[in-house]
Formats: sequence, C-alpha cells, structure tokens
Amino acid sequence: MRTIMGLITIDEGNIELFGETGVKGLQHARRKMGQSIETPALYPELTAWENLNVQAANGGVSERIRPLFV
Repeated sequence: MRTIMGLITIDEGNIELFGETGVKGLQHARRKMGQSIETPALYPELTAWENLNVQAANGGVSERIRPLFV
C-alpha cells in the first residue's frame, strides 16, 4: 500500500494504477484514491519541516503552497 500511495519508492518493477503509469500518470491516478496507513510515515533522517513537506506532497498539496512550510 505504501508503494501504491507513493510513500516509498520501488527498486524494480512497475506500478499501473487506474491504467496510468509513470510519475505524472501515477500522481494523477492517486488523486482518485484515499489512504489510511495505520502508522504515520515519518522519516527520522529528515527534519520536522522536511517531513511536513513530504506529507503535504503525498496529500496532493500544490508545490506553490509547500514552500510556505519551509
């Protein structure tokens, strides 16, 4: 589920979601889905602000708005 939602990247293989592939296609297809991952994905190697940016990106927040978090 984390791979499908874009929370982690894959080393090999491909994902097709709603007929979409590739980075742009998957971003578009993920807008049709909801997510409920039980454990929040926080990355210990990132700062709190960087983790907020990751979560914002995963939630579909526009890049024009995300720099406000930095």
